[in-house]
Parts: sequence; C-alpha cells; structure tokens
Amino acid sequence: MKFRVRSESQAIKDSLATQLARASVTPQVAQQILRHSDYRTTLKHYTMLGLIDTTAAIAKLPFVKPTPSESLRATGTTDISPVSGCMQY
Repeated sequence: MKFRVRSESQAIKDSLATQLARASVTPQVAQQILRHSDYRTTLKHYTMLGLIDTTAAIAKLPFVKPTPSESLRATGTTDISPVSGCMQY
C-alpha cells in the first residue's frame, strides 16, 4: 500500500484551492493563482470538496413551489380517482 505524504506547502495549496472553489472562483482562475499548467491538476489534486459543499450548491438553486392542487394530486389526497374506474374507499 502506498501512502502519500503531503508537505506543508501542498497542504496550503489544498486549502487555497478548496477556498477558491467554495468562493465560486472559476477553475481557470484558480489554476492561474496556484500556478498550475492545467486546471484539471487544480481540480483533481488540490480541490477538496465534500457533502457540505454539495448541499450548499443545491440550496442555491431556485425553488419552484407547486400549487396546492398539484401537491394534492401528487400525494393522491384529492377526491379524484387517479385511475378511472377505480373504487374509492
């Protein structure tokens, strides 16, 4: 099993790349700041994002609230039978 030892300067680059990503800095700008020749190096080896970051990104999406009738229909709580000919109990 290979263990990867990170130097202090690499740890600082990890932290910087992660903070840049969390600040919505484009990968190409982060690449220039970190002085990498390819932005994929920045993304693959230095940016450490997790579930909290994913959750925050989803939270930024616009919320579309269904109308009350759509909500009732989706949950099957209307008086209308979802399938014609079915008996209601």
